[in-house]
Amino acid sequence: MEQERKIDVFCYRGGRCLVFDLEDVKKLRIDHHIAGTMIGTVPHLPQQNAFHTIPLLLSPDEVALLLVENIIQLIDGTRLSPPATNEEVKEFQETRRLEAHKNLVATFIDRKRKDRIYSKPRSRTNSTTEEVMQVDQAETTPTLEKETGQDAPLELNEADFDLENLSSKDQEFVRSLEGNEIITLEIVSKRIQRHRVPIWDEPGEEASIRWTYPQTLEERSNFVVFRDLWQKGLYLSSGLKFGGNFLAYPGDPIGYHAHFVILIKGYDQPLSILDLVSFGRLGVTVKKTAVLATVRWDSGEMCQVHPHLSLPSWQVCLHSFEWQG
Repeated sequence: MEQERKIDVFCYRGGRCLVFDLEDVKKLRIDHHIAGTMIGTVPHLPQQNAFHTIPLLLSPDEVALLLVENIIQLIDGTRLSPPATNEEVKEFQETRRLEAHKNLVATFIDRKRKDRIYSKPRSRTNSTTEEVMQVDQAETTPTLEKETGQDAPLELNEADFDLENLSSKDQEFVRSLEGNEIITLEIVSKRIQRHRVPIWDEPGEEASIRWTYPQTLEERSNFVVFRDLWQKGLYLSSGLKFGGNFLAYPGDPIGYHAHFVILIKGYDQPLSILDLVSFGRLGVTVKKTAVLATVRWDSGEMCQVHPHLSLPSWQVCLHSFEWQG
């Protein structure tokens, strides 16, 4: 039986782990109950942040879980995109300059066209359709206002556009555009960075890296609780906005609201009655069941859950709270 292909996860500085393949994102979500967080920009809507697309950002707990379950393989993404050469930097800067100039000219021509349409009122009484069309065509032709005050029809393009030929008013308008970053946004958003070296050094040799999470006791507690809830068939996401460690969903977060807000505490960590009441009230406020999770670590021998991860035996304890009255 052929072994199932592992999903490629690219790791970058700061521990950011990304999935770029859409089929892999669907597989993680549907088959493995891992939602992650979309952080990519929609190409045709670059100036909004309500909707996102690939790549998919995985949390450290999600990465550790998928490694333990042998679902993914980590690849050093920083090695795949080495720093740009001086020639590439110059090419990018020149392309950006030309495109910005092109956009500036187009914006100026559009402004001049609108100015001429609205600044010359005309009467069309007793005018024929052919006469009206001729007037429209004449008034929408881009022209330059020279210092003499006379209109000189001119077909504007990058070569003909010269700041010295413009009136003082037009020069002031052009200078205001030159400081506008929106003019250069279009070309920047269209330049998609691609890997410039092969993913594999040699056939069969993976550019993999060593994953070190979890290390501290708090990180280990978060991971084993995350894994325990995931094994129960729940989807999980960050619960920071709701005052907890995780949010737990009975199904895909696209179709379900979270039913539980999970707060992780040390097994021997004191918990005052005030904190307990506050957490219970918090669950009522956000309309979710408050769940207190603790991890009881055994002092026996270490358990090898992954080649890079050894943990002592543990037991996850979950306690739910509901506020009455």
